[in-house]
Amino acid sequence: MKNLILVTLIMALFASCATFNPNVHSQNVNQTQVVLTSNNFKVIKRVQGSATATYVFGIGGLNKKGLVASSRKDMYEAAKLDGSQIIISEHTEWKMSSVVPFVWGSATVTTSGYVIEFTK
Repeated sequence: MKNLILVTLIMALFASCATFNPNVHSQNVNQTQVVLTSNNFKVIKRVQGSATATYVFGIGGLNKKGLVASSRKDMYEAAKLDGSQIIISEHTEWKMSSVVPFVWGSATVTTSGYVIEFTK
């Protein structure tokens, strides 16, 4: 009986859960509007940034807005924008993981987009 309890506790300790939530809503708060109707730009590359926070009993890490801001900052640093380049089509994805549900877990936010450069 003791072995069964021990095995159950070990299995519960190594069990984990994860959820993935791709956010298809635009959280881009930039007020600049760019109309891409003519062939006056080229796509340079795809860039992404991420931020992770760990939580113990729901305490720790950044709040949701802070994680998204940190993820976007990481993306803009990776883009190394120059001259007439901008990032378009920003996309934010959330991944929530818990090692021990409601006790120990983490949240990872990944923001991605495309760098375009105006040619004319």
